[in-house]
Amino acid sequence: METLRFELFQTLTSIISSYTETELETKVFDYLQSLDNYHDYELLKNHSKKLQNLKELEWLNSSQQIDITDFNDKIVLIDFWTYCCINCLHVLPLLKRIQSEFPTVLSLGCHSSKFSNEKSKCNILSALKRHLISNPVACDSNLEIWNDLGIICWPTILVLNPDGLIIGEFIGEVNCNYLRDFIKISLKFYDKKLSSRIISFDQKNKFNMPDKNLSYPTKLAFNSDENLLFISDSGNNRVLGFDMTQKELKFEISSHKCFEKSTFIECCMNWPQGIAYDNQLKTLFIADTFNNVIRLVKLDTKETKILCGTGTKNSIGMYDLKGGKKGLDQEISSPWDLKLMDKENSKILLIACVGTHQIWLYSYQNRSIDSQFQHLIWWKNLNIEWGSLICVAGNGKERNKNNAYPLQASFAQPSGLCFDDCYNCYIADAESSTIRIMNLRDGSVKGFVGGDNLDPDNLFAYGNQDGKGFEAKLQHPMDVCFLKNNYLIVADAYNNCLRLIDTKTKYCKKIFIQSPGLNEPNGVCIDENNNLLWIADSNNHSISFLRIDDIFEEKEIFLSRLEIDQSKDTVDSVRKAVLNKSNDQKFIAISFSFNLNESAENFWTIKVNERSIKGLFVNNELVHKIFLENCDTIVSLELQINVAYCQMMENNSVCRLLNKKLVLNENDLIYLNQNGHFNINF
Repeated sequence: METLRFELFQTLTSIISSYTETELETKVFDYLQSLDNYHDYELLKNHSKKLQNLKELEWLNSSQQIDITDFNDKIVLIDFWTYCCINCLHVLPLLKRIQSEFPTVLSLGCHSSKFSNEKSKCNILSALKRHLISNPVACDSNLEIWNDLGIICWPTILVLNPDGLIIGEFIGEVNCNYLRDFIKISLKFYDKKLSSRIISFDQKNKFNMPDKNLSYPTKLAFNSDENLLFISDSGNNRVLGFDMTQKELKFEISSHKCFEKSTFIECCMNWPQGIAYDNQLKTLFIADTFNNVIRLVKLDTKETKILCGTGTKNSIGMYDLKGGKKGLDQEISSPWDLKLMDKENSKILLIACVGTHQIWLYSYQNRSIDSQFQHLIWWKNLNIEWGSLICVAGNGKERNKNNAYPLQASFAQPSGLCFDDCYNCYIADAESSTIRIMNLRDGSVKGFVGGDNLDPDNLFAYGNQDGKGFEAKLQHPMDVCFLKNNYLIVADAYNNCLRLIDTKTKYCKKIFIQSPGLNEPNGVCIDENNNLLWIADSNNHSISFLRIDDIFEEKEIFLSRLEIDQSKDTVDSVRKAVLNKSNDQKFIAISFSFNLNESAENFWTIKVNERSIKGLFVNNELVHKIFLENCDTIVSLELQINVAYCQMMENNSVCRLLNKKLVLNENDLIYLNQNGHFNINF
């Protein structure tokens, strides 16, 4: 494989990255033509045949085993990924765009597990649902195909021509930027060998979001002054505020209102995670992870705005690792967690950026008390202008490297943050399976518990073991919180458990919880008011809690779960735009003359009066009603639908795509406003 990689595939990457758009097609054509005369063609051919072993693996999102040799009229794309890897997640939107733009390209996945927990079929299925992955995925849990092909990095994407020959290998997040251009040119080159056949896979593993109130909750925050528990309900793209005194949902921050009695604050997010609340400012800070921004929400006035970050990027893997610009001008990548701290009478946000493996700082000035300060003075006499966003720890390399100089240290997907009473920040460093400690006075970064203390490049030093310091072994910890009397609680996600760490002795031990226990817990927080530990039990779609005093008793702990009041007309994430609406609310009624493909992501987007709403079609409904909330008079409406459907042609079922945009004219709008509804037929 090394020979092919250096002689062929790196040459291809060099071509695509070096030539202009006008020159590129000719250069890629020359490259593809040269493969037939490659001096070691038999090596390339035999290497490509190894992919035929994929048919021996178990496939998800498909009712049948998949044989690569059945697709000799297709360009085939195979994504080797694992669900713990942020770089793999960054590539997913690109792959979905390619699937939409080039529907005749066959897109497959091969899940090649890094952690033992990722070998579970149930956990892989949860990841497919969590990230809306609908294409067939093979389970290479023992890395058989991975090792046979000599794959060296997550993600790696292979491109096959209609003869089953590997014609391209794109290694890592950055190189995947060249994938679309290569696919587009390859389709032209092999045009005579390709068919327009759309291949449909009958999913035996149905692609449904959970029919529960919560969907993959991740991070938590507790406000003791108001007795409020804030929940990042990430799978539903919303943040909830639960009033512990009244035992009811008080705030709902989302694109759609689902709880009738809650205070609704409209805000469109994409997988929100880290949250921090400042009682003095009555402000909630939210890490809007896959929109790559930090949001500010004022609960008293319902004001929402982007505090820092520039949003999504057209290119992936190419990030600013230093920062220093004003908040709205400075990009960040996948902010996962954040913590608010006071310094010099001002507010500072520390942000764990998983996408660049760094810790960033936003200097949030409280102007009412800080007008005398020109800038923030941070460690090592670093002067930071107010309102700026800057990296303060981590060099951007994915490693487990400690250093007295914070910008020389390296992290590996830092996913959780907490402070103790001695100016220390503890970091749940997921991919190195460690808890790290960063001193907030001088920025020095040290190892604390777990991982490999000798080899900074060993990101496989994980396990499930109690012990002191580096003798203890964790598996992809996702969060950490500080408990008074010098203890830490760790959400040891891939061991499906919690751990207690004595910060004085560094002894780490598992907290035993009665069955059925936890399933990939992603968040923990302390509630001193009620003497509780709150847990975001992500794959169980629930918020659990236990008494803090029980943690220190040598017995199995009974886990309780938060029940959000069922009387509040909750609606699940797929159907929330079409259920439980009042009779006088305007709606668009859509009907199809064909059957939607249940395996596909059939979705709609409506822009009404300059406000956009999105949702999924419910496959078994004859008429799909989309209700238009808070619209007394509609002055403009645009509808975009993206659906897959099946038709019978020559005794064969053929799957087709319909991507259509409709704009209501003046007469249509008059009818809608007068009658309260408008019918559209396809």
